[in-house]
Amino acid sequence: MTAKQRTGRAFIAVFAASILVATACTSGGPAASGAPTATAAASQTEKPQQGGRIIEGTISDIATMQPVLVNDTSSGRITTLLYDTILIQDPKTGEPVSRASLPMPGLGSPSSALACR
Repeated sequence: MTAKQRTGRAFIAVFAASILVATACTSGGPAASGAPTATAAASQTEKPQQGGRIIEGTISDIATMQPVLVNDTSSGRITTLLYDTILIQDPKTGEPVSRASLPMPGLGSPSSALACR
């Protein structure tokens, strides 16, 4: 590495550090003043409305919406939003627990015979 390259890199490092210090020492605008902004005051008085639309961005397109055929992350995320699972794993015990189902009485464990809710 030449002396010119070292000087250039040192200049960039010093410049970046000074910008970081300068932005850290600013007041931060209206949110730092403690006074509520117009949008915060409006959101506290408005009632939530039912319906609407959610837009979720992912890094790739979904390949399928069939839960059995899912083999990528984007399709898996969409199918979990659309379809509820019948069983989930209990995080404490590791046992399967019915989620979208009720156990049928007299037929053994909840994981062997299930009825939809």
